[in-house]
Amino acid sequence: MTKINLLPPEKIKVRRGATTGRSYLWLAILLPLLVLIVIVLLYFQASGKVSQKQKALKDAQTELTDWQSKNAALQQYKTRQDQVTQLQSSVVAALQGRVYWARILNNVAITIPSDIWLSNLAGTSGDTSTAGNVTFAGYALQCPNRNLGDFFGYFPDYKPIANWLERMATIPEFQKVWLSSAAPARQGTVTVITSTGTTVTGSPVIQFNSVATLNMTTAVIGGAPVAPAATQAAPSTTPESTPGGTGQ
Repeated sequence: MTKINLLPPEKIKVRRGATTGRSYLWLAILLPLLVLIVIVLLYFQASGKVSQKQKALKDAQTELTDWQSKNAALQQYKTRQDQVTQLQSSVVAALQGRVYWARILNNVAITIPSDIWLSNLAGTSGDTSTAGNVTFAGYALQCPNRNLGDFFGYFPDYKPIANWLERMATIPEFQKVWLSSAAPARQGTVTVITSTGTTVTGSPVIQFNSVATLNMTTAVIGGAPVAPAATQAAPSTTPESTPGGTGQ
């Protein structure tokens, strides 16, 4: 049997369009699903950022706790330093105006030339009207080649004494330094017999005496603690030394 549609062509197109419109139903299911997926992705992204912020905050709190503990430990040292400073100020106030012998002897020790050794050192403090002074007695080494034999004799070298005076003049606690005496001498147990049969005992040296006047502005406790120039530094010695000790 043959089917014949008696509807006009316009009606047929409308009915076909209505039938095909049912195929867009899947969009109503897919779109919410896509939105849900996007929301889940945004949630995990935001959750990751929150975790990073929380970790950074935890690290900052740990660092802050560490610094607080270190600060507490350093506070003890600061308290001790304040006590030492207060005690030092009290001592300086009590000894104000007295000669700072420890600093003077230290500056002499680090400034003395290596070819000089001292046999005696004495100091006087002086008073408000008279400056104190320091007296030195010692010896200067000589080069063995200064001995030109029996005919020409021995020619002493006074350059070590001049170097001694120059170096002592750089000490801030000394106002002026001068030489009291200097003369050739023999020191030690070396025995030399000359061609004429004369026996000479000891190595040739220059025996000297020197005096330094104190600068009461820098030599007293509470004065300006100015150190000697670094270029003038030399091996140290002691006020009481022997020819076989420092300086040889």
